[in-house]
Amino acid sequence: MQAPGAICRIDSQVTDEGGDFYMVGTRRSPEVTLKDAIATCEPHLALVAGSDDVSYSGVGFHESGGVDGDWSGRIVLCPGITDGEELRLAAARSGAAAIVLREAAELRASSTPAVLRLSSHGDWAEIAAALRAIADPAGQSYVAAAPVGDLFAAANALAARAGGAVGFVDPTGRVLGYSTLSDQPLDPERKRITLSLREDRDPSEDVQQIAVVNASRALIFPPEGESFGRVARAVRGGGELLGTVWVVLPSEAAGPRIAELLDTVEPVLAQHFRRARNEAEKIDDRRRDVMAGLLDPSTAAVTSARQGYPPRVDIVVERFAIDFATAPDESRSRALRRLLNVVLSSASTWFAHSRTSIVDDGVTSVVAESDAARIRAHAEFVASADPSVRAGLGGAATTPAGIARSAREAELALGYLLTAPADGAVARFDDIRDRVALAQVGTFLADLPLAVADHAERLSDFDLRHATELTLTTFEYLQAGQSIAAASAKLHLHQNTVRNRLTRVREELGIDLDDPDTRLWLWLRLATRERVSEGSRPRALHAQDGRP
Repeated sequence: MQAPGAICRIDSQVTDEGGDFYMVGTRRSPEVTLKDAIATCEPHLALVAGSDDVSYSGVGFHESGGVDGDWSGRIVLCPGITDGEELRLAAARSGAAAIVLREAAELRASSTPAVLRLSSHGDWAEIAAALRAIADPAGQSYVAAAPVGDLFAAANALAARAGGAVGFVDPTGRVLGYSTLSDQPLDPERKRITLSLREDRDPSEDVQQIAVVNASRALIFPPEGESFGRVARAVRGGGELLGTVWVVLPSEAAGPRIAELLDTVEPVLAQHFRRARNEAEKIDDRRRDVMAGLLDPSTAAVTSARQGYPPRVDIVVERFAIDFATAPDESRSRALRRLLNVVLSSASTWFAHSRTSIVDDGVTSVVAESDAARIRAHAEFVASADPSVRAGLGGAATTPAGIARSAREAELALGYLLTAPADGAVARFDDIRDRVALAQVGTFLADLPLAVADHAERLSDFDLRHATELTLTTFEYLQAGQSIAAASAKLHLHQNTVRNRLTRVREELGIDLDDPDTRLWLWLRLATRERVSEGSRPRALHAQDGRP
């Protein structure tokens, strides 16, 4: 006869009592204690009295009529109870392992049963589900094998029990953790997703993801072509979608067993997902704090020393952002998080010292490197992964106090690229300093009251009304030092065409191109006007070469 509390692995069909019962092997379930429960449910569950070195076997809710029945070895949840001491005495008489209260003040120091406090943000139903899952044999082995919040250890523990590779995905499609057991194969699609740490498709557009999120239980997806079959389940906590778990089917027959396993451990998975998210948020906060310290001249020296930056190596700031005008249709937060992961992982391998964080609407990386070509190569590597990524590189800082200047330069270079996509995806501030300066001058000039209805605006308005290219012709003429021949060559036009256009500028618009002050102002306004995709030349909307 099977020993109480043992789990049996059955290879042949099990019949009713009295039939043939072939047992391949048994193993006793590890005892789950209040310490396991508290560790899994932190920070929502805490010990306030008694010992946490007590095992428990089940969970129940206290009813208004009192503690009825046999509560031996159980955790009793007591929502709405204010007199914890009286309830504790009743629970002790019934053999309860612990009681859980929202308020647990003024309790005697007696040792049994233990008293646990549920935080003000804890949900009774969610905690009950988690405690029940931990007490389940599947949950017991799962808790024993994976520290709460370590999603890679959790994936390995689940994969060992399920018999197939496991992946955890957050609601945005980012891979949070995956199993690494060598004897569990992956199809080419899952290998690619695992390596890139993100799903190929947006979860809001993926048919299987949508089905899993809308289901209340695990779903089984059969194999398709080269893709292995999978079992998946949504993971929720407090009504919030925390992510999804996916298990590769080792065989079609294993589907129902794995689906039942995922349904059983889902409350425990919710605690893993929530703890991992909380830890990730703390890491993000620490990264932001370090970055703020590096970018502040008053704290840069201390922060860089604490972070291990060498004292006599150039420090350069890389600034990355996504040009959403050319980016795929996806959420900004997901795209920014994806960019952060790429920069983080690559900078740590390209450079001996680097710190990376999300800053405002982009990603900033502070790297210690004297080779400017290597820094540019890294930025181009990041940009090559996504055509919508732009990167601005600041100048080298020879002292920590110069990091802030490098950051400003990187931001200026990035801002220039976001308005001038024809200039490429990566730019060093030192290489485009003059163009950035002209762009800033243009912004300043455009804001002056003197710029309203000036010659530049009159030229542009005329081109828009008449579909001409007088603005472009005038700019190239001034750019060429008033040379008709040079301007016509640049525009690929006959010299007489250029002369005729300039005559219209003089006669129809009354612009005196022989006046040096007029030429200087007009050139400044046209040279610094907002850039378009063809480059820095000002063009009137819809104008075509060859028009008058």
